[in-house]
Amino acid sequence: MADATDRVTYRPVPVERPTAVVKIQPWGEEVTLAETPDYTLKRLRYRKGLAGGLQYHTQQDESFYIASGTAIVTSDNGAGTLVKHYVSDGDCFHIPQGAAHKFEAVTECEVYEAS
Repeated sequence: MADATDRVTYRPVPVERPTAVVKIQPWGEEVTLAETPDYTLKRLRYRKGLAGGLQYHTQQDESFYIASGTAIVTSDNGAGTLVKHYVSDGDCFHIPQGAAHKFEAVTECEVYEAS
């Protein structure tokens, strides 16, 4: 059993909040929650039936957490073939730098993106 000397003390580190908080996108909205020189954290809300375009990034990896909803993620399997994956509440997925990918909302979706 732990005693008081085993407790860890956490000190919050302030994160500068961006001035432009919400971006309206054709598929829904994008809210930047945190941005540093090393990473960006966003909340994405997709409207049912809408999709982002097929894209890739030369400078970043992206990791996603599906907070709610169901979607189809189309991504490069590493051999140049696009593969569809169904994701829903609680699922996580990673898109490596340079991999083509697309997100399509089957239902309303709330997604968190770290890149």
